Amino acid sequence: MTRDKDFQPFEIELQPGYLSVSNFSSLLRVFQVTMREVSRNVDGLSTIISDHQNPVLRVEADQTGRLLTLKFCFFDGERSTYLSALSHQAFQLFFDEFGEYIKKLPQRGLWGESVAGPQGINDESEVVKRLDQLRVELRRLGKAQLRYQNRRIFFEGDRMELV
Repeated sequence: MTRDKDFQPFEIELQPGYLSVSNFSSLLRVFQVTMREVSRNVDGLSTIISDHQNPVLRVEADQTGRLLTLKFCFFDGERSTYLSALSHQAFQLFFDEFGEYIKKLPQRGLWGESVAGPQGINDESEVVKRLDQLRVELRRLGKAQLRYQNRRIFFEGDRMELV
């Protein structure tokens, strides 16, 4: 993607095997919309846009062994240069928002029933709606892992783990 020494892609790692094209396509679409909503809250985004950089979210697919890793970064749409500050701020904010969202989800008891109801997810913001859609898409893919720097979110069906 880039030779920039500060390059830090946001990664989605998917389980090996055949993926449903519909689920995969839906994941990419929902992730893009979620990042757009999260990025709107990035400090200085209006300056980046007014500087005619027109940020574009790009992806590079990497297959290591049987794992498929999608690496995302923001680039200037006109000059194709890596937007380090926007990428970093947006991906950090994404993990902050998604982590808080997951912590507020109801928790399941031993027998599968909800033991703690939603704790403040009455927020109907676009970001929360998109995070919920993304969670649903990731659950449909079986096993998935989101990574940025030292932060990770694991998905395996209904189970989610923040690291």
